[in-house]
Amino acid sequence: MKKLQDLRVALVHDYFMQHGGAERVFEVLYEIFPDADVFCPVVNRSIIDSIDSKMKLHTSRFFNNPLIKRYYRVMLPFYPLEIEKFDLSGYDLVISDSSGWVKNVIIPPGTKHISYIYNPMRFLWNYFHQDLHKRNTVQRLILSPIMHFLRIWDYIGTNRIDKIITISKHVIKRIEKYYGKKADLIYPYVDTDFYRPSNYKGDYFLLVSRFRPYKKVDLAIKAFNRTGDKLLIIGRGEKEKEYRKMAKPNIIFLNSVDDDHLREYYASCRAFIFPQEEDFGITPLEAQSCGRPVIAFAAGGALETITDGVSGLFFSKQTVSSLANVIERFKKVEHSFKKAKVRESILGFSRNNFKKQFVQQIELTMSDSEV
Repeated sequence: MKKLQDLRVALVHDYFMQHGGAERVFEVLYEIFPDADVFCPVVNRSIIDSIDSKMKLHTSRFFNNPLIKRYYRVMLPFYPLEIEKFDLSGYDLVISDSSGWVKNVIIPPGTKHISYIYNPMRFLWNYFHQDLHKRNTVQRLILSPIMHFLRIWDYIGTNRIDKIITISKHVIKRIEKYYGKKADLIYPYVDTDFYRPSNYKGDYFLLVSRFRPYKKVDLAIKAFNRTGDKLLIIGRGEKEKEYRKMAKPNIIFLNSVDDDHLREYYASCRAFIFPQEEDFGITPLEAQSCGRPVIAFAAGGALETITDGVSGLFFSKQTVSSLANVIERFKKVEHSFKKAKVRESILGFSRNNFKKQFVQQIELTMSDSEV
């Protein structure tokens, strides 16, 4: 088997339009293969430059047209056409990290494809009916056949993947359900070297999130309106005006903060609030890495990263009463959560462990190709 540094590798990423969890995963893959060619349909140049301004980047001319780029999220019918244009001939290995499109690139015979799938596309599989019910008749007539085509395309595309890896046991079940495929598990990482405890403790609870409906920020606001405890919310998004309007004075909003200040807010909060169901959820890990407990909805990836009574508390229903009751219960046992124990519970989710596990999967996949 060729050594990793001798492989000709292509890395494929959905889009570089924000710097979030997927981009942090990509950075580790790029660290393993710094000479790789990178394929991505749509990019924000500042995000690329923050990773490597000399990256060997291949993009879609269509999606990077300034007029199209502005509406890249809604250009659904064009993604299959543009993704399939990427020519991946001549590579030994293609690694895609994807919650959407790029896992369906066309791979020639003789090339191995490993895909780190964050989740089957939510709008095609998880939330299709829920979203369709919100549309008017004309929108439903247009969207239904488009979504039907995309589901077929998405299902067929997974048959070209040699190794599927995903982020949680929760998503493994979805991949088996929607694609009929087995997936291996490598949890995403938290930067445990950067996110560390501090000696200061503030008087506030903390929530960090984009303001999208499924994030359930409104649930947290209503619960803290009821309890009267101080809540600091860091984030922004489509629901910001609505959320600010419903919040009482004990709830404070910050649009965005840099990483250093975010670490300070994590490390100083009484507890981190996580009201949504996520496939994994990196923000609770960042809070725990700073030694702070998490109050979380008992579903999804949180069940795999939070230990009830040791690193946090769960509430069982996404209702104001359920969350408010657990907040009150937390205040009675707050003293029992120890920074060292909370942090120790997530040290296995380190960057080094993630990188080591991914390299092992690459070596196994490439060795299989020579059998």
